[in-house]
Amino acid sequence: MATDFPTSLDALTNPTPSDNLDSGAVPHASQHANINDAMEAVQAKVGVDNSAVTTSLDYKIRQLEGLAGSGNFAVYLGEGYVKFAGLWHKIIAEAQGEAVVLALEQVGIAIP
Repeated sequence: MATDFPTSLDALTNPTPSDNLDSGAVPHASQHANINDAMEAVQAKVGVDNSAVTTSLDYKIRQLEGLAGSGNFAVYLGEGYVKFAGLWHKIIAEAQGEAVVLALEQVGIAIP
């Protein structure tokens, strides 16, 4: 099976202690191939340090870090907005335990 990530999550079958290496239900070689494909997809999504791939998380985070003090950040009615890649995006912040998870949502409104 090729990985479906990042467009959807893979449904991997975990072997049990009683599964043989040549099990028809959970073939050992296929397990390795599937997890290797999935890991390669994760690495491509995350990117390497200083990635120039514009779809990688490394690239996107670096672009956001560069916005500090650039004049491309505005707060409007208690919501955060940032100009990223020439387009305005709404910053969505969600608390998860002690962490804050941030996401960007492209908006089609003009912000002064």
